[in-house]
Amino acid sequence: MVSQPLQVELIFNAQLAAHCQGLLAGFVWTYHGQQTRAQGSVADQAALFGVLKLIRDLHLPLVAFRVLNQ
Repeated sequence: MVSQPLQVELIFNAQLAAHCQGLLAGFVWTYHGQQTRAQGSVADQAALFGVLKLIRDLHLPLVAFRVLNQ
């Protein structure tokens, strides 16, 4: 069974610098006041875990996460 990539949205409680955006290639970044939103796709749950681990390791202020295509 081939699964679809997961479409996700990440919301950060800060305006992230351009160099942070390069870490999540293929994500679309938007700014809403003091928040930064990133939307994009990840291949599977393992790839999603890798993204979340990267965010944790960099101490980025993630305040919300959701899967858009479930």
